[in-house]
Amino acid sequence: MDQLIIGGKYTLFFGLLIALLRVLIGFLAGIFFAFSLGKKVQSWIEKLADSIHFIPLTIIAYVLLQPILYVPYNSEPNYTTPERIILEIIILTIFVIPLTTALIGNEMKSVLKNEFIMSARTLGGSKPHILWHHVLPHIGPRLAILLGQQFIQVLLIFIHLGVFSFFFGGTIFDKPPRSVSNEWSGFIGAAKTSILDDGSYWLAIWPLMAFMLTIFAMQFIIKGIKDVQQQKIGIITKLPKNKQIKKTEADNNDQKYVPTPESFRRVGGD
Repeated sequence: MDQLIIGGKYTLFFGLLIALLRVLIGFLAGIFFAFSLGKKVQSWIEKLADSIHFIPLTIIAYVLLQPILYVPYNSEPNYTTPERIILEIIILTIFVIPLTTALIGNEMKSVLKNEFIMSARTLGGSKPHILWHHVLPHIGPRLAILLGQQFIQVLLIFIHLGVFSFFFGGTIFDKPPRSVSNEWSGFIGAAKTSILDDGSYWLAIWPLMAFMLTIFAMQFIIKGIKDVQQQKIGIITKLPKNKQIKKTEADNNDQKYVPTPESFRRVGGD
């Protein structure tokens, strides 16, 4: 438990940081994508983003990170720990930028097709004005959802790299392999060796449960954001029982107005 708590700050903080960089850089590139690029260039970027969907990101990360994270036992590493962390953040961020750029850029393009955007342009609204006052309020919740999805994807990459004994911050290839930063995927790599040697499968349960609880928590946050947005646009979601009871009582107390002949009177002349 102590090791999980100590390593959790590295896993959660750097996972959120990588996801935030993916969304932030994708947002800035998406602005350029939607407002400045031509249709042909947009089409090429969309094709590149579609191809990323079919490429195992873990394999790309493994190939690129192998010379950086590999630290032979009883030998001097090629990179210091801060350098390994920075390089891993850059690599895990940069190869998803075309995907986030296309996603956010297409969201902006769909908003720019609305009639109120044409009205804002007719009234003299500049691109920064349209972006800040019209586009960003519409895609803001979508950015929050995308941030949660990217955070979950980063955690999954951490798990997969842990199976290959490549841990965040570096791997000391001892028996079993050890993580330099003691983050959660390092426990998975060490547990893999124990499982193969003496069948101690329970060593992998606790770090996997920590990953699962974190992913479930983020999925609930994403669901909450979606429910709030659906209520704002008028989509009825399932209410809690106490609110359903109050709503039913309020509907029963409302008396419908039924007109009668006495409800009308003549106004004016004879």
